[in-house]
Amino acid sequence: LVNAQLQTMMKKEHNGRRRYTCPRSKSQRWRIRMASNQQIQELATEIDDSAAGAFSGGRTNNLTDLALSIGAIAASAIAAILVADGKIFPLFTAFVAALPALATALQQTVDFRGRATWYFIKSSQLQELSRNLKYGGIVEVREAARLFGDIERRMEERWVDFVKPVMPKNSHHAAQPNQGTTSGEKQ
Repeated sequence: LVNAQLQTMMKKEHNGRRRYTCPRSKSQRWRIRMASNQQIQELATEIDDSAAGAFSGGRTNNLTDLALSIGAIAASAIAAILVADGKIFPLFTAFVAALPALATALQQTVDFRGRATWYFIKSSQLQELSRNLKYGGIVEVREAARLFGDIERRMEERWVDFVKPVMPKNSHHAAQPNQGTTSGEKQ
């Protein structure tokens, strides 16, 4: 497959320098000239910034989830040691023993794992769009901008698919479909 791809590449001379390009139809070459390089670069930068922000949000939520899991395990082990020792102030032992429950409650309430997954999926979709804009496939800035908006809209709609609702099931707000959250509430 690689050899077949290399054979389809055409070697061109341009101002004394060799460059390799994929063969394009006449209409594709015309459309490439229509979009200014500056517009493409600006949109690609905006998409890359959005992808980086989403990845950062995913990493933060993932690391928070891991820290809470490890913290709960460590606190549980420390509490067992404190209870077995019996020489430590009982209130302190009770506090350490309560930490695993606190960490678990935070994980279930905030759903850091679901948030991390949502952010990582959004980031990967935006990175794919950026690569298609920069290196081929998409030749019109207008089309790329539309696809960028579609990804943003679809991911906002899918937020509730990844993140468990915080409200209890018997709450009157939980009965209303598609309530979700606003983008300002995402951490």
